[in-house]
Amino acid sequence: MLNIARFSSLLFEAFNLAPAYAYLLEMAPKREMNGGDWLTTQRIYRDYGRAASFTFPGALISTAASLALNRKKGSIDSLTALATLCEAAPVGIWAPLNEPVNHEIVGWKPETLPADWSRRRDQWEQAHATSAALHAVAFTALAIAPLRDERS
Repeated sequence: MLNIARFSSLLFEAFNLAPAYAYLLEMAPKREMNGGDWLTTQRIYRDYGRAASFTFPGALISTAASLALNRKKGSIDSLTALATLCEAAPVGIWAPLNEPVNHEIVGWKPETLPADWSRRRDQWEQAHATSAALHAVAFTALAIAPLRDERS
């Protein structure tokens, strides 16, 4: 059961890391875009939230299950606990920083962007960059933890 939880945890976190890393790679080129092009580009992300509504809880639940099933194995528990925190933290970043911008831009038009559109863009991009770093730490911790387990 522990190996199933670990595998699920690593797989779900890989699904979370992939778009987070893509956001990070896209950040610099998107910052060079004019407002209308940036807004058009943002609209390609419309299905990301649907995927995340499955992969975020999947990662968090399976990682918490791995932690519970591991039964106090020192550094393995520490790594798995770190991964759990790094999987939960992006939700705390997304809710106040990304989701408000997501809701706002639905009504924006390229020809009538608000005066502070670039500030909102930067807020959105920086929040995603921070989440990408957290997902990278979570994935790394999950990948290393089983290597520390002498039972594996």
